[in-house]
Amino acid sequence: MDQEIQRPTPQQEGPQEEPLKKTRRHRVWEWTRFGEKGLWDWLQLLIVPAVLAIGGVLFTQAQNERQQIADEQRAQATAVQSYFDELGSLLLDKDLRNSQDGDEVRFLAQARTLTILETLAPPDAAIAQESIDASVNDPLNPKHRQSTDYRNSILRFLYEADVINKDDPIVNLDRANLRALPFTGTSLQLNSADLRGASLSRAALLYAELQNANLSTTQLGGANLRGADLTNADLSRATLMRADLSSFSSGRPTVLRNADLHRANLRDANLAGADLSGADLSGTIEITQEQLELAVGDATTKLPEGLYPPTSWTQGDGQAEGEE
Repeated sequence: MDQEIQRPTPQQEGPQEEPLKKTRRHRVWEWTRFGEKGLWDWLQLLIVPAVLAIGGVLFTQAQNERQQIADEQRAQATAVQSYFDELGSLLLDKDLRNSQDGDEVRFLAQARTLTILETLAPPDAAIAQESIDASVNDPLNPKHRQSTDYRNSILRFLYEADVINKDDPIVNLDRANLRALPFTGTSLQLNSADLRGASLSRAALLYAELQNANLSTTQLGGANLRGADLTNADLSRATLMRADLSSFSSGRPTVLRNADLHRANLRDANLAGADLSGADLSGTIEITQEQLELAVGDATTKLPEGLYPPTSWTQGDGQAEGEE
């Protein structure tokens, strides 16, 4: 009988195949190098290109945004220069200063002015997000940011050209878009200017010289008027809701001496330290006793019915007048 062939048991096969498996795996690892890299190595291989790609996209986007801003600024500068040239021509060649109401040259000057101011105005979204923080720090500090808003330059041009004088206004700024007009580091000189009906909501008019100015029906809601001089200004029926008329810590007050505030809306306006001596507040809308307690007045200040002069006011020979 032939000798029976003995087959290796599974236990015997194991030790013989294991080296073979390890050898094959080792050869694969040597070829691909997979086996030498851990999770962090693979993350590095994936993250670095991703970061570089994202960085490239963000850099390109930032470049595009800067280029867009530069293009817009150039376009605005060109438009403003064109406006100055055209108004200069109307003044010198068309005798704009000696024109009469209804003359075509006046209509053209007003139309061009309102159009350029509307073009240069920031969008509503930008106005809503912007916070004018100049009320916290003295804006005349040289560290205060400078603005490139050309509307300030246009206002100065119109004023110096003597076409917005309240005694003979040639260019009517009614409904002119001057919203969120920024502070440029230099106070506006607009004494005796005609700004009736203009939209100056959230405008930064710090230290503005507005003596004898006509601001009747002007929109000044949320405007910053700290340190402004509004002596003898006409603010009748103006909207001053949430306007800041308070004094600076340096002691310079907002001056409203002998100003006409008849029927003006002063709801939530900050009057802390504001000089209301001789001002006419009769019929003023939504002003409270608490607001008056923070302001400064005298015996000639006219108050709405139901309000009375604070004891801190200088009384002189009599009491501040109430509305008749």
